[in-house]
Amino acid sequence: MAKLTKADAARQLGISRTTLYKLIDQGKVSATPDGLIDQAELVRVAPYVDTLKERSRTAMDTPHVDTNIRDDEHLGRPLEDPREQRWTDVNERQWTSTDDLVHILREQLQSAQERERRYEERERDYREHIARLTAMLHEAHQRSDRLLDMPRSTSTPAPPLLITTSNIPATRGETARGDMRRRIVALLYDHPEGLTPAEIRTRLQIAKRLSNTCIAMLRDGLLRRIGPGRYVAKEE
Repeated sequence: MAKLTKADAARQLGISRTTLYKLIDQGKVSATPDGLIDQAELVRVAPYVDTLKERSRTAMDTPHVDTNIRDDEHLGRPLEDPREQRWTDVNERQWTSTDDLVHILREQLQSAQERERRYEERERDYREHIARLTAMLHEAHQRSDRLLDMPRSTSTPAPPLLITTSNIPATRGETARGDMRRRIVALLYDHPEGLTPAEIRTRLQIAKRLSNTCIAMLRDGLLRRIGPGRYVAKEE
């Protein structure tokens, strides 16, 4: 909330600055180090100030009885305490000022609560949206892994000079993984020094990158890594 000077704070509470200083000395109102007063402090102390005003008005409304009044004075116009009319006008103005302040502060509090509620709803929508995107990304990764593990057939046969299938023992790749893995295993048997996925790709004339395929075959026990990014066929 906004911060007010002591003069403005006293004006909104409908009290004098002297009374405000007394409230500060009594600990009823707290001022900031720079001498300003937060409007929240005014809301907090307003009921206490209203009680003081009510007590003051009650004390001023109590008539002062003069026991020495002569009998003939009772026949005249009733005496009227001039302080009563003066206090009534001032009190009405002060009461209206306090009511306006409380009304303004309540509206500001309601607006702040409404903004906080909208912020919480927007943050909840963001979290739900992020969770949906994360789930979609995870599902896409799983689908990609399944596609890489599926056996694929090639319409273009490999050149006979690039692949030698003689003396290739039966491996688990031949029985379970498909043509692509069989071709990789066959090539690596002809290169016991090992090949990288890029070298395998070049020799088999395949457009697709084989890094993920080699990793999957390593996980399935079809290949063995002998160096950084270099694989050989794993013997039975």
